[in-house]
Amino acid sequence: MQPKHWTAFILLGGIWSASFLWIKLALDEIGPFTLVALRVLLGLLFAGGAVFVQRKAWPRDWAGWSPFLLLGITSVAIPFILITWGELSIDSAVASIFECHCAIVYDHHRAPVPAR
Repeated sequence: MQPKHWTAFILLGGIWSASFLWIKLALDEIGPFTLVALRVLLGLLFAGGAVFVQRKAWPRDWAGWSPFLLLGITSVAIPFILITWGELSIDSAVASIFECHCAIVYDHHRAPVPAR
């Protein structure tokens, strides 16, 4: 990897791991479910704004919205709740290491995709 790639990698790691610190600090003021609700609402507002600015069409029926709902629950809401709830008991540094470990283990054990 080139130095610019390492710089981006380290910067991304710092930003990503800092989010666990901010979660821990926010938990001193509000509960985990309120924090997750605010994070999801903020993400919805930014994503909705991006869709609005780009003038993309919104799904019109249940079949169009159901993949977003499934993805939002399984990939956003549940992990956010579990991470935030877990940070009530562990340090933010440990939470970030556990989260990183999940990605490394998944990447290491996934089945190789054959070339086409």
